[in-house]
Amino acid sequence: MKNISKEFLVKQEEACKNSHTAYWFAENKDADIEKCQEASCKDPECAYWFANDIKGADITYCQKATYKDSYWAKRFAEEIPSANKESYKIYYLL
Repeated sequence: MKNISKEFLVKQEEACKNSHTAYWFAENKDADIEKCQEASCKDPECAYWFANDIKGADITYCQKATYKDSYWAKRFAEEIPSANKESYKIYYLL
């Protein structure tokens, strides 16, 4: 387990109150990626960028989050190399 200060954890908690700041905070080497991802993926655009830029992102989780917005869902399926294109096709047909 990482030896993380209480101050760092407070900053992370604060960052995870907003999708955009959670995304940016996840770039910190000591960030809890899962916690940042959960907060970031409340916004489809941030879910796209999280999957695209953050090492260790859960691509499936991020892709599902983009389904709230057809623009980001399509872009995700087309541009994220490990995206599930079959899942997107099903979403698109619904």
